Amino acid sequence: MSSVRQQINIASTPRKVWSALTTLDGLSEWLVEGGRVESREGGRVFLEIDEDGESTFEAAGTFHTLRPTRKVEIAFDRAGAGDWGGSQLQFQVARDGAETRVSLVHRGTEGVFADDEARGAHERFWKHALRALRGSLER
Repeated sequence: MSSVRQQINIASTPRKVWSALTTLDGLSEWLVEGGRVESREGGRVFLEIDEDGESTFEAAGTFHTLRPTRKVEIAFDRAGAGDWGGSQLQFQVARDGAETRVSLVHRGTEGVFADDEARGAHERFWKHALRALRGSLER
């Protein structure tokens, strides 16, 4: 299974970053158009994601791991979820001096990493999304 790995530092607390990753209000500030989020291990996640400014897809999954202010893992359902079906998304959150470091790993399926062009588009998507996360928290 291929993956995208990215990292960003944010001038915010791990608690605020955690909220931005695990609540619908937080996710709506930087990643999703809407959805539902049950913030607990085993809780369901339904996200409406604007992938390219023109099209939105729905991704459904389950919080596999939630370690408050440290780690979030979501396993997306194989059925549906556009190209994200069957993929796994992980965020690690850690204090880094006066900032908080967010590390992302998105392990994908054939749909996400079908070829170099698709992989590049996915890497650009997450780079843009993490910058939006930083922007939403550093206002």
